[in-house]
Amino acid sequence: MKRFILGALLAAPLAAQQPAAAPAAAPADPSKVVVAEVNGDPITQGQLDVLWYRLSENMRDQYRKNAGGKRGLLQNYVAKRLIVQEAVAKGFDKRPEVQAELAATRESQLFDLYIRDVIAAPIVSEEQVRAFYDEHKTSEFVSPPRAKARHILVTTKNRTPVEARAIVAQLMSDLQPVRMQAATAGSLSAFTQKFADAAAKVSEDAATAKNGGDLGWVTADSIDPKLGDAIFNLKPGAMSGIVEANDGYHLIYVEEQEPQDIVPYELIRPAVREFLFSQNTAKVMDAVSKRSLELRSAGKVAIYPEKVQ
Repeated sequence: MKRFILGALLAAPLAAQQPAAAPAAAPADPSKVVVAEVNGDPITQGQLDVLWYRLSENMRDQYRKNAGGKRGLLQNYVAKRLIVQEAVAKGFDKRPEVQAELAATRESQLFDLYIRDVIAAPIVSEEQVRAFYDEHKTSEFVSPPRAKARHILVTTKNRTPVEARAIVAQLMSDLQPVRMQAATAGSLSAFTQKFADAAAKVSEDAATAKNGGDLGWVTADSIDPKLGDAIFNLKPGAMSGIVEANDGYHLIYVEEQEPQDIVPYELIRPAVREFLFSQNTAKVMDAVSKRSLELRSAGKVAIYPEKVQ
């Protein structure tokens, strides 16, 4: 059976001071979380989720292993959106030959959708899709835990490993009292700002330093495994010890965490439906052929093979 398992928690020992776990916050509405903006055009987490689950399981695996999971998909989609925006801005989509291509594409998509949602609908009913989801949701449709984290990277490009570690150790020494004071006060907002300021000033990760070291929401398999091990062995509000990775030495701060969860039916439904259709290909083709013959018999069709060149 085709599997849709989305990941698993990686664990490894890590020495760090950790406060008591805070109650889990309610997950944000994906349709309202903007994960990117392209020239003012927002892309939401919900849109990204739809794109993600439209991919085959093999393609999602490739993204997880080689491109940072959903973050890699987002980068590719942003690149695509930029090109499309330019094409529209230059009026490329208005060219007659392009209009013809778009019309042909639309016809093909309409054909596929009509077969799926109308002609072949009785073959894979909504009840069957839902039943499959309910039967397998706790084993197949599981999203991994994720965490919102920040980090500070000190590389060894222009210094020795000992020097790099010393810089991170000094950052820990400076930041830890602020974290303890903030935790005692019952609000970590002051420490979050202090960590973000330090990241902006010291971190050598150009992609995140300007945003206060913000890594966003990550899963264990979407980032460097060594960072993933560290992040998911920390509790919300905790700061790591020195974390050595391939690119240098890191100091990590975990702001929030969300536990492993079941992927909502609405998100996984298209993938489940496609899977069930793939198990009934012969029936689908029979239904299409039958309906095509019925329409030909009822309609007016004239074919002129002698004019075909």
